[in-house]
Amino acid sequence: MDFISHIMFSWLILVGHEGVKYYTIYFGVLMGMFPDLDVLLMPLGRFIKRENPFLYHRGFSHSLLFLPIYVCTSALVWMQLFPDKNLELWMLIVVGLAAGGFHLTMDLISNYGVYILYPWKNRAYKLNIERGVNIYVLMAGSSMLLFFYYLHEVKDPYVKYPDLLPYAQLFLSVFFAYLMIRVVMKLYTAKRYREDGYVIRALPTNSPFSWLVLKTKDSPKGYDIWFFKKSYLSNRLEEQVHFSFKRSGKKALFPLEGRDNVLEYTQSLSEVRNYFGRLSFPVAKIRELDGSPWSWEVFWYPVEFVSGTRVWAVRVRVALDGSYKSGFKLIHLNND
Repeated sequence: MDFISHIMFSWLILVGHEGVKYYTIYFGVLMGMFPDLDVLLMPLGRFIKRENPFLYHRGFSHSLLFLPIYVCTSALVWMQLFPDKNLELWMLIVVGLAAGGFHLTMDLISNYGVYILYPWKNRAYKLNIERGVNIYVLMAGSSMLLFFYYLHEVKDPYVKYPDLLPYAQLFLSVFFAYLMIRVVMKLYTAKRYREDGYVIRALPTNSPFSWLVLKTKDSPKGYDIWFFKKSYLSNRLEEQVHFSFKRSGKKALFPLEGRDNVLEYTQSLSEVRNYFGRLSFPVAKIRELDGSPWSWEVFWYPVEFVSGTRVWAVRVRVALDGSYKSGFKLIHLNND
C-alpha cells in the first residue's frame, strides 16, 4: 500500500479515542509509516548482488520480529524527545504496535508480498486482494486527510479529538466494505474459471470489478499458460494470450540460449510482440538460476504496466526434470 494510505489508516485507527494524547497519536502515525523507510536501503542492492531481505522493500522491516523492536526502541526515544508531554510508555507501545501491525496487514493483502515471517521463513507472503498502489485508494486517502485538516484546523481549531471518532469510523467502515467486495470478486473469479486440471490465479487491478487471470494446465505433453483481463463492468470479449512449453518424454525442452530461443517455445505471441514493439520494450527475459532447484526462469511482460518501467509479468520457473511453476511477478524493465 502507498505511503499516504499508511498515514491515513494509522490516523483513522487512533484518532478520537479517549485517553490517547495528541503526541501519542503522532507517534502512532510515525510508526504506521516507519516500515516503508526501508526504501532508503534499496540503493545498496546495486552493490550487494546476493539476495538480502534487509535490502528489499517490504523485507525485514515488515517482519513480525522487527515490529516490536522498532516500536519499543522508538517509544523510548519519543519519551526523551518530549519529556514535558506526560506521555506513558505503555500507551506509546500499544499505539505503535497497533499502527505498525495495521501497516503489515495492509501490505499483506496486497499483490506485492511481505517477508512477514522473516527470519523464520525467507519468503514473501501476499493475499492478492488489493493492489500495492491503487490510484483510487490514494486519491481517497489524500481527500480524507484534507477533510480532517479542514475539520480540525480550519472550520473549528478547538474541536476535540473524540468528536472526530464518528468520521474515522465511517471512513474505516467504507474501506472494509470495499475490501469485502474485493474478496468476493476474487473468489467469484477463481470459481468462474475453475476447470478440472487447471490452476487459476487472479491478480487485482485498480477496480474491484476487474481482474487479471492466469490459467495454467500441466500435462504429459507440456505446460500451457493463458492469461487475460476480465472486467465485470463490460461485455467486451476477453483477449487471451497463450504460452505453451512442450516436453520430450519427462524432460523440458531446455536449456534456453537467448530471448529469440524463448519465443520459439511459445505460441500466439504476435499480439504481445506487436504491443511491446510499439513501446520499444522487450517481450521476454530469461535467466539461469544457479544454486536453485529451478534451473531456468522465464518472464513475459504483457500483463499490465504499473508505473514508469514497472510491469506485471508472467513468470515461469523450469526444472531440468520437466517440472514447471508459474505466477505473476512485478518486473523492472530497465533492469533487463
